[in-house]
Amino acid sequence: MRFHDLRYSWATLLAKKNVNPRIVQDTLGHASLSMTLGVYSHVQAAMQDEAAAAMDKTAIIYLIHCDTL
Repeated sequence: MRFHDLRYSWATLLAKKNVNPRIVQDTLGHASLSMTLGVYSHVQAAMQDEAAAAMDKTAIIYLIHCDTL
């Protein structure tokens, strides 16, 4: 495994753990946040799917709660 592969894997894991992208940017030494977000955008797409699923669950719970009032 190359050093770059380790660096990429480490940054991907941080993104999946919801570490602030600015922290990841600083740690990797990227000049801009857009560079960091561009490289790891695939992780954010998966996180968006997870957020959408969480919103669905929340909406269902809310609707059930409103029906019982």
